[in-house]
Amino acid sequence: MRTIKRWKRSLYKKLVKYKVIAPKVIVLMDGGICSQMFQYLIGRIFEEKGYKVVFDLTFYKEWGSDMNNHFVRNFDLLKAFPNLKMEIASDLMITVYKQKYFNLGNNTYGKVDDFSFLQRKPPIYLGGYYHLPSRIWLPTFKSIFKILASGFDDSNQRMCSEIGQRHASVAVHVRRGDLKNEIPAYGKPASVEYFRLAISYLFENVESPFFYFSQMNRNGYVLI
Repeated sequence: MRTIKRWKRSLYKKLVKYKVIAPKVIVLMDGGICSQMFQYLIGRIFEEKGYKVVFDLTFYKEWGSDMNNHFVRNFDLLKAFPNLKMEIASDLMITVYKQKYFNLGNNTYGKVDDFSFLQRKPPIYLGGYYHLPSRIWLPTFKSIFKILASGFDDSNQRMCSEIGQRHASVAVHVRRGDLKNEIPAYGKPASVEYFRLAISYLFENVESPFFYFSQMNRNGYVLI
């Protein structure tokens, strides 16, 4: 069985190398919904260059939790944005690309302002975490992430409606679990004093602010 797998991998490498199989961009998806959104965005930026992009979802099969293994990480992107289209990479494709064409993100072990990966051509496997100047990602972000309230359950439809009707709606996300400590890709967690000052500032400077809070629990993101 192992011999057959090695033979398949070897054959696939050659087919990609000599472009018998069209080379692709594979983007690793992991983490929570915000990470998923940005990783999908990276893929779309490469797609706009005319490249074929597929996604690696093995994280959600093999791990699917935070770094402390306390809080769940589900693949929720298509639940939140069902209008998005994405193709999933095969196991064989993932194995070959991770081994031969891996590129580590410029925000994985610290923020590095090196955006040369954007000039890479397929085949390429984009792993880890990335950051980009807003002028590059913001236009694409605005064009692809559309909230479709019709896909919400009754409770979330009511919340969405109330948010839209309020003069000033303010989302407050309280990070917990593995992000309660400093992590290079995310930075230091916000302190209680930060939340207190930010909320006080909005009460003093915004007319009738409407706050809604969310956090992670063992089932995913919830409003509190």
